[in-house]
Amino acid sequence: MHLIVYTSTYTHSEKAAQDDLLDICRAANSFNPTREIAGTLFFHQGRFLQALEGTRENLEELMARIEKDPRHRDIVRIIDEPIEKRSFVDWRLDAFNVSDDIQLDPELLENFKITFLGQGPLEGRVFVDLLKKFCANPTLRAALVSC
Repeated sequence: MHLIVYTSTYTHSEKAAQDDLLDICRAANSFNPTREIAGTLFFHQGRFLQALEGTRENLEELMARIEKDPRHRDIVRIIDEPIEKRSFVDWRLDAFNVSDDIQLDPELLENFKITFLGQGPLEGRVFVDLLKKFCANPTLRAALVSC
């Protein structure tokens, strides 16, 4: 198993974001299950953050598709490493459109800040555990895009 977490810049207008997230989610729910790819996608202030798990070969195939997708630019892999087992066992793809109006737990946000700004390499397992807590947050669940 392998984990890739990347960020990218959204190239379309903010008004198109919800429709594009729906399209991405639908495409992922068609493409990913046959390749045993799972993960989660966040959109906030014109940026994507996505965590993906699967075999390295399948993830590289998906990343090649994402790199050709005109909705993404400035793709940066922040984690790209082998993992022992999946964290997103039952997930296909959850997508969250996190608006500025959503109030999130300050402690949880502080943990993300520490993880991102901490010195040394970003540990995939730590990051994924934080993502799972983030996704379970009731306030954030309201931002879930239904595919």
